[in-house]
Amino acid sequence: MSTPLFDDAATATDSLRLHAFASLNPGPRLLVIGGVHGDETCGTEGIARVLAEFDAGDLRLLRGELTLVPVANPLARRRLQREGQRNLNRLFRPSETPADYEARITNRLAPVIARHDVLLDLHSFQSEGEAFAMIGPRDNSGSLEPFARAQEEGRLALHIGTPIVVEGWLDIYAAGLAQRGAAVDEAAIDFGRGTNEYIRSCGGYGVTLECGQHQDPQAPQVAWAAIRRTLALLGMAALPPGLSAAPPAAAPAAAPGQRDRPPARGRQLRARLGHLRPRAARRARGHAARRHAGQRARRRLHRVPERDGAAGRRVVLLRAAQRTRARPDRLRLAPVGALLPVTPTFSHRRGGAATTARAPGPT
Repeated sequence: MSTPLFDDAATATDSLRLHAFASLNPGPRLLVIGGVHGDETCGTEGIARVLAEFDAGDLRLLRGELTLVPVANPLARRRLQREGQRNLNRLFRPSETPADYEARITNRLAPVIARHDVLLDLHSFQSEGEAFAMIGPRDNSGSLEPFARAQEEGRLALHIGTPIVVEGWLDIYAAGLAQRGAAVDEAAIDFGRGTNEYIRSCGGYGVTLECGQHQDPQAPQVAWAAIRRTLALLGMAALPPGLSAAPPAAAPAAAPGQRDRPPARGRQLRARLGHLRPRAARRARGHAARRHAGQRARRRLHRVPERDGAAGRRVVLLRAAQRTRARPDRLRLAPVGALLPVTPTFSHRRGGAATTARAPGPT
């Protein structure tokens, strides 16, 4: 049975509200989206704060074009649920015959995304935990998700200022299909494509920012700060007073000949990161201890070199792991390069004993 396109009269007359600002000076075209999922309100609140700053004259666009979409899924927002009829951030591609409400939204939103250079998609998550950013693949010419702007995308993720950056969703999703014996064809891969995958396919780049837990009072602040830092990084607007352009600097490196221990307990890999690509790493002793969303897992700890006037800092670079069978829309986190079993929990070994931990569900 097909899903009815209209649940009620309000659904039949829904529209997307876009706020567009265009400077007389040419520059990047930035799109900021909130409310892809109806129960994730922090992006909408962060965008509302930016609009208020424009209205008050506290924010002026110096160059380029800025488009703000406070609520990308009106039906899901009215219900204050994650989805209207399905997940808007899956199967994101235009269709001549939209089969559901989210497909109709996609047909309207996809052309908006396509005419921009940069996308910042604002989300939140259900479990407790700190904010993190999600980026795409490294530069490649493969058939799955060819990409040539990893440096710019990684640089944006770093300047947003989250302590964790998750890379590589679509390639791991495809590997998960293969591991389960499912067909890895275009139709199956399309289910894993969202807004960021779409802008990459159009020649742009994008970062998904998970601003924190749904009800975290700081999540709207994280969303607002990310918008303002993105505008500043792209040279589109000045930073407001009190907001730093760069995240906190990393601790100084150990002197030659001294043992270099990571600041947090745990067995971690430490590397210099150039354009989000590790160049060298060495092992440090210890046992797992870094906490994220109540979990303990081995991770790779990277030092980002000072670049473009931004102080270097440490950031954990994680690999997007496969979807779980129990919750197909829940994404798990894993160390870079790891392919983990497709189960509701993931495992690692510490001192010869296996332990398991649940990971949060970025969107």
